[in-house]
Amino acid sequence: MNDHPRRVVVITGAGGTLGAALSSQLAAEPDTDVVLSDVNAASLEATMSGLAEQRGAVETLLADVGEIAEVEAVIGLALERFGRLDVLISNAGVLSPNGRIHNLATEDWERAFRVNVLGAVNGIRAAVPVMRAQQSGSIVLTASVEPEEIEALRGAGAVACLTKDRELDEIVGAIRDAARRGGAADR
Repeated sequence: MNDHPRRVVVITGAGGTLGAALSSQLAAEPDTDVVLSDVNAASLEATMSGLAEQRGAVETLLADVGEIAEVEAVIGLALERFGRLDVLISNAGVLSPNGRIHNLATEDWERAFRVNVLGAVNGIRAAVPVMRAQQSGSIVLTASVEPEEIEALRGAGAVACLTKDRELDEIVGAIRDAARRGGAADR
């Protein structure tokens, strides 16, 4: 009998470039099962079709990370299917249309904050109670790495601050932030 349970990883934003790469890597790892989520069905399907045949179990669920109930459903699927949650990779994010502060529409700002900031917050809110009950778990938040760029104003700076929340780090045990540049993780 295996004394080590399989690792369960949830990835939001699995349909994007970085999300697909993370999904492919983690799904192919031994003893790892994944739940993949994205708001776009075609993107999520493309990620699924790119996964190796030799892999752990994979579940998918369409979800808008700006809606807490939908994020809770993704976490719930991990618990229902695999009985645990070891890692949440909060990777959902959007880039606003190319523009400057003064010429972006209010809707562009609202969408960016809803997905980029509230999406990360909703992931934390859904995962922390589970990880606290398990007394283990890690949360990885991804965001743009260029603070001087307009994208930092659209949410990356707020996400970076979330990774430095000492109380949250003590609750979960490990909060990690990952940087992305051009669709690839730097660390």
